[in-house]
Amino acid sequence: MYQTIIEQCWDAFGHSPRRISLWDKWTLWLMDKPEWLQNNSDDDLRLVFENWGRLIREGAVVWGHVVQANGMLFEPGPHDCPGEMVFLLDQKVVDPDFLLQVARKLQSLKHTTPEDPGLRAVADHLTNEQTRRFGLPVPA
Repeated sequence: MYQTIIEQCWDAFGHSPRRISLWDKWTLWLMDKPEWLQNNSDDDLRLVFENWGRLIREGAVVWGHVVQANGMLFEPGPHDCPGEMVFLLDQKVVDPDFLLQVARKLQSLKHTTPEDPGLRAVADHLTNEQTRRFGLPVPA
């Protein structure tokens, strides 16, 4: 079942590298940088906006799972809110149940102080809710 779903997503998005028409680029894929990010050159989130076109053209369509997210993300509206995702970069691995287990394990680290430095980094980040991390390794 999951394999069929991801294949439908691959078909819908197309395989990398994707060709994007000028019309789609200026209508469907237009994404403005939030005001609070406009003059914040220290925030790595700006890289997503600066490389949006490349992400759409070359990005991999993979499975992911929400670890934690601000509830406003699930409501209609213009607000930008934080959230944490875990995903597998290997497109050949189609195992959402595994990602669910990983997401739950990561969420269980919130408000804890594990001895393992890798787990502690994850726990501290999830507990803080104000930090932003890209590519934070998830210990096995």
